[in-house]
Parts: sequence; structure tokens; C-alpha cells
Amino acid sequence: MARKPRRSKATPRKPAEPAPPLSPENLNPFLFAQRQFERAADQLGLDAGIRDILRNPKRQLTVSIPVRMDNKQIKVFTGYRVQHSIARGPSKGGIRFHPGVTLDEVKALAMWMTWKCALLRLPYGGAKGGIRCNPRALSLNELQALTRRFTSELLPVLGPQQDIPAPDMATNEQTMAWMMDTYSMQVGYAVPEIVTGKPIALGGFKESLAPIEPMLRGTPEEFATAIGLVFSVLDDAHFALAGRAVQLVDWDRTHQFCGRCGAPTEAKRDERVRVCPACKLSAYPRVAPAIMALVKRGRQILLGRSPHFPPGMYSALAGFAEPGESLEQCLAREVEEEVGVRVNNIRYFASQSWPFPHSLMIAFVCDWVEGDLKLQDAEIEDARWFEVLQLPKLPSRISIARRLIDAVVNELRQNV
Repeated sequence: MARKPRRSKATPRKPAEPAPPLSPENLNPFLFAQRQFERAADQLGLDAGIRDILRNPKRQLTVSIPVRMDNKQIKVFTGYRVQHSIARGPSKGGIRFHPGVTLDEVKALAMWMTWKCALLRLPYGGAKGGIRCNPRALSLNELQALTRRFTSELLPVLGPQQDIPAPDMATNEQTMAWMMDTYSMQVGYAVPEIVTGKPIALGGFKESLAPIEPMLRGTPEEFATAIGLVFSVLDDAHFALAGRAVQLVDWDRTHQFCGRCGAPTEAKRDERVRVCPACKLSAYPRVAPAIMALVKRGRQILLGRSPHFPPGMYSALAGFAEPGESLEQCLAREVEEEVGVRVNNIRYFASQSWPFPHSLMIAFVCDWVEGDLKLQDAEIEDARWFEVLQLPKLPSRISIARRLIDAVVNELRQNV
């Protein structure tokens, strides 16, 4: 008698159940974030696999943080760090201290941080972290102990190429300094880029943009000055991030209407462009090339200062390319116009995006040929030949101007 085939005990996988409906009794921030994502995914036509990847965090870590309090008792706090996505680069996001911090709240904030970075096409993913505590009830020593132990617990997932914390609710530059110091002690050398929002003395940024906010909203000259002040205190990666954001926001704001017929423009979803539906004129983000020139004469270099520079600071000469000229022609013209000397033997060094708001700085080294210094009053406040062993105050080390000067000075010093 033939044996009947045995039925498999495996049961078919059930489709994922939809998230429970939101109500005043179920105000879950992560469910809100997921619903927002689903609506956007529907508009974009994302397939099911991509949705599954993006609707949940890449990594989430919950840690217990024992701290010896001022009264000598041990108290255990709960901390979280969520990395929603690392597809575009290291994850980035703040650390908050609050009694109401929950894992779902941190997951939602990490997801939103991913969208922020992606919308600006920045090379970061989204992350968030927090500790469930009442920071107002903790002494400074207790906050330091809490922060340092929390950082130690996160060491396996932190790093400039992995995850970069920042200040958030009830955390500040002191918190970031503790985190940076704890991480640096573990790796054996200073790593200021492990956090943002640290003190200026550690390579951080000013606590407030209030002093330069009027300039950011003012004339192009005031805007350039403000960006220069920001540039002097931001690290390289975050200046690039801020600069890209400034340029894209300014471009979008100033191209809401067609420059040809005046009709309102529309943004395309699959390309960074605004298109006029009436006359089909396309407006792309523009880039204005500008040269930077470091002139050599024997063991001397020529440096100048703009009226907008900080007191005592000198830098390489710079100017914008005009229609119809090459970069080499631009360099020769700008140097002669600004300081009255002629140059030759022009060599490319490097380039850097510069939000002027739409510039690309292209740096060159060149040699003096002839001419005495004759300054262009409107552009140059002072210019001098400096010996390589007696240099003035120079721009920030993250600027292309400083890298250009350092490279040439090091080369000349080796030949001394």
C-alpha cells in the first residue's frame, strides 16, 4: 500500500502586518516616521525590498550605564544609539539627555536625519542617541561620569568613518569635549573629528551664529565675509556640508521664476534642476570658477589681505574668471590688476568648493617675472613679500589657501 506523502510542518510566511493605527493613546514617533516614509515611498515607486531596508534602522544599541553618584551610590541609566543608515557614508546625529528618551523616539530621529542628509545629497547617514536621565538633577561630575561611560559603551560603533555624534537636547560643547576625550584616550591620539559641536579650542564651532546672521542675509560681500568666519572654525567635512547646503538653498530660492519669461518654475524629482513649464528653460545650480595664485620670488612668497580679513591675516591672491578667458589668463590678469606684478610658469595645485555662494576655487603656484607692488585699493588692503621663515598669520589649515601656502613653504624650506 502506497504511503501517503507527509505534509510539511513548515507554514507559509505571513505578510507583514500593518502598523497599528495611531491614536492619542498610541503616539509612537517611530510609527509616525515610518508612515511618512511609506507615503514618500509610494510617490517614488520604491520596490518592496528597498522599503524593507529603509523603514528600519541598520543598527540599534541599548546600553546600561552604571554611574557612581556624588552620594557614593551606584545608579544605572539606560542609553541608546541608533544608526538608521550608513549607505551614503558614516552616520551622523545628536545625543540628547532627557527623562522621556525612548528607543522609538531615537529611531524616529535617526530616520529623519537620514532623509535630511539624503535630500541635500550629503555623504552621511542618519543616527541619533540619548540617555534617559534628568540632567538638571545631576551635578557636573555626575554628568561627566555619565557621558564618559556612555561613550565607552558606544566605542564599537563610533568613529569618524562610522558614526559621528553631535549635541542635542540638554547636551552642549562640554558634553562633546568629554566624548571626544574619552574616545581619544581609547585610540591613543586626539581625534577631534569624532564629534561636532565641540569647543572652539578643540577645533569646534562657535555656540551661536547670531553675530554673523545679519551678514548671511545681507549683500554678497557681507555674505562672503560671514562664510569666511564660519570657514575659520568648521572642520573640512562639515564646511563642505554647510557650503553645499548654502549653495543649493540659495540657488533654489533665486530660481523660483523663469529668467526668460517670468513664469513659476518647477523642480524635477530625478534631477537637480528647475524647469519653466511655459518656455522649457532649465536652470541648473551654477558654479563660478575662481583662481587662487601663490606667487614665488626666490625664497619669498607674495601674500595679500582683503579689508574683510581678520586682523593680521594674509593669504594667497584670488579672483573670478571672466567670460572668454582661460584659468591661466585669469590668474595672470588678476595678479597684475591686484598687485601690479607679472607672472609665468603657472602650475595647478588643487581645487575646493567655496560657497560665495557659487564658487569653485582652483589654486595655482606661479613665479614672479617683473614689477613692483602696486595695490588695487578697492580689493587689496595690503600685500607683501614674506620670507618663508617669517610668515604672518595665515588662514585656517582646512582651507585650500592654507594648504597651498604650506606646500610651497615646505618645499622652499627644504631648499634652504
